[in-house]
Amino acid sequence: MKGRKGKTKPPSRQKYEQENPTISFRLPKALKERLIRHLSAAGQSFADFVKSILDKEEALVKERVNALVKKRFGVIEKRLDQIDSVIWEAMFTLEDNNLEISCPRCIKHGGYKLFLAEGYQIEPDGDRLIISTWKCPRCGWYLDFKGRIDPNSLKWDDAKAAIAELVCRRTS
Repeated sequence: MKGRKGKTKPPSRQKYEQENPTISFRLPKALKERLIRHLSAAGQSFADFVKSILDKEEALVKERVNALVKKRFGVIEKRLDQIDSVIWEAMFTLEDNNLEISCPRCIKHGGYKLFLAEGYQIEPDGDRLIISTWKCPRCGWYLDFKGRIDPNSLKWDDAKAAIAELVCRRTS
C-alpha cells in the first residue's frame, strides 16, 4: 500500500491503520475550541474522551432498558414467585404426609417417585443458596421453576441415595 508520496507502508503500519481507522468530522469553531480547552484541562486525549463518553452512554442505555423491563415484567415476576411458592408448599406437604410425588417425565413408565435432593441455587446477585428440591432417579428431571439450580450440585442424602440407586437399577 502506498502513502501520499508513493512510499510503501510497512506491514505493521498497514495492520495498525486497519485496526485503528481514522475518524474525522467537522465542528463549529467555538465548540472545537471548547473541546480542546476541556481536553487540555483534563489531560485527556480525544480518543480517551470519546471512549469514556461512550462507556457512560452505554451504561445509561442499559440502565434505562433494565428499568423498562422491570416495569413491564415486574408484575409477571411477582406472579411467578407466587406460583413457585405454591408449588414448593404443595410438594413439601405431599412429602410430609408420606405421599409419593411422581416424575412428570416418567408418567408413561408408571411414574417414578421423586426424592428430595439438596444442592445450591444461584441467586440473581450471584450468591449460592442451599436448597432442597425433588429429583427423579430414573431420568434425572428435577424441579427448578426459576431455572437457578445448578444441576451438578444436586445430591441425595445417604438413605435416599440407596433407594434412588435401586430405582435406577430397576429401570435399566
